[in-house]
Amino acid sequence: PPRSTLFPYTTLFRSDSLQELGQRGDWERCLEVAQSMGQDGIDHYVTMHTTALLKQGQPEEAIHVFVQHGTPAGNLPVYKQVAKEVLGRNRSKSALDGTWLPAVKEVREVLYKLWSAIRSSSDVDRADLSEIERLLQCSHFLCLHAAVKGKGGPMAELEQKMATTLVRFCDILPADMVFYEAGQACKAVNKLNQAFVFTNRFLDICDAMEEADSSAMIDNADYEATDIPFDFNIPDKRPYLPENEREAVREWVLTLSMDQKVEIGRAHV
Repeated sequence: PPRSTLFPYTTLFRSDSLQELGQRGDWERCLEVAQSMGQDGIDHYVTMHTTALLKQGQPEEAIHVFVQHGTPAGNLPVYKQVAKEVLGRNRSKSALDGTWLPAVKEVREVLYKLWSAIRSSSDVDRADLSEIERLLQCSHFLCLHAAVKGKGGPMAELEQKMATTLVRFCDILPADMVFYEAGQACKAVNKLNQAFVFTNRFLDICDAMEEADSSAMIDNADYEATDIPFDFNIPDKRPYLPENEREAVREWVLTLSMDQKVEIGRAHV
């Protein structure tokens, strides 16, 4: 038969081969076959590989696959899950930027390309687009905060603004991290009321991490007039601060609460 009549069958066999190679974990060979199929094949490979990496608990590797091989717009749930897992993965305060920031920057790059591709599409659900936008904003502000953190001087005010902005993403980012960093940044610029409220929230979250029903323990009264989420990301038993540093923070909060010169009130963000 003419070659043209064989093409659909050849494509079908290659697709079957992609599935088999993916199931075996032979991603190098899977990519080679996908590249011979054109962009549709590569998009299929990217979706397969990133989904497999997510199942293996490797979201940082998954986002790297998106960076290397393109950003197919067809599977938004995978993008959202990869972004949430990279952004929401908790780490210690002592973790070096090089161990987590590169993956966050890749999330920002991938989400921006995705958002640019789908924002004008009538086929994309508005709720999905809104969620992608919020994840993009979260990754961007997290990168900005990392760029100014600890610089001091005139950058201290900017760090405080970035840290305070990040508490609005406490349902995505590790909640203990964002409230601690916001409290410390406010303390550095002598905004002690906000520092107290944010740091007290941090301590509440640390206590909640040790309980089974963590969300029920936290009082939201100080945040009722704000746009800070109540349903936030409680880290999984790996706190941002070690216990000895948390105790020092508790002592500072207790001391400040007894200082009559400081007006303790609700959060102003």
